Amino acid sequence: MVDWVNSLVLSKILLRDKVKRCASTAYHSWRHSLSYSCIRILMDIGTRQLVRVPLEICTNVLGFSYSRNGWHYYTALLREFDEHQDHSVGSAFLYGFYELYRPETFPQFIVPPGYSLTRTPSLMDTPWFRLTIDHTCDDVHQCGPRSSSAIDADVRRMWLLYEKFRAEGYRPFRSRDGFIRGFFLVRNSGERRFIVTGGQRRCAVLSHLGYKSAWMKLQPGYPHYVRESEVDNWKMVSSGQWSKSDALAYFDLMFLLDGKERASAMGFLS
Repeated sequence: MVDWVNSLVLSKILLRDKVKRCASTAYHSWRHSLSYSCIRILMDIGTRQLVRVPLEICTNVLGFSYSRNGWHYYTALLREFDEHQDHSVGSAFLYGFYELYRPETFPQFIVPPGYSLTRTPSLMDTPWFRLTIDHTCDDVHQCGPRSSSAIDADVRRMWLLYEKFRAEGYRPFRSRDGFIRGFFLVRNSGERRFIVTGGQRRCAVLSHLGYKSAWMKLQPGYPHYVRESEVDNWKMVSSGQWSKSDALAYFDLMFLLDGKERASAMGFLS
């Protein structure tokens, strides 16, 4: 009887140890695989650079909004995909956009009728850092002119990304450059805009798929928070390249514009 009890106890001990070893092996295997993806990426990025951003406050540097109530040429392209179920149809829309949207000066990029900015450089820079957009370069997606090959490649890229996100969702931890990137503009009232500097297409797809918010990365090398109250310290203002009044006018436009004003002027909205 004693031997039977001892045998049972020993069996339980051996079983418990085996379960522990299996659990430990599974844990270390998971931790090992994680160390080559999430952990390594998080260590490279730094958790302080990751922020949860509502899609409704996201816009690009020209004021084309990713909000469901705004208008962006990439979200409009995705609607074309849905309507026709054929990515080739999207090329016609982008051809039209780049044919019509060909600004040659800074105000033509962004300023709606009735709004005045005195600054008119041929290449664009913001009041807080230089952001050169050479509209004669075929690789720039913000405006035309663009070649047909560049437009067709952009449409295919958007279609593949759309299909991928519909199947897998937004999984930025899986690659080093997986996060949408940008920085905040902060009004004195506390109202914010997140200016997307990297991942324009990803942001458009998330908005179109109905995401309310997403993890994004503060853009390295950029000011992470541009505050209205600190206008005198903005780089291009303090250097005298922007007047304070023009800088604040541009800042305000990032909150006033949503892209629909230009889409309507170009005939893209009924």
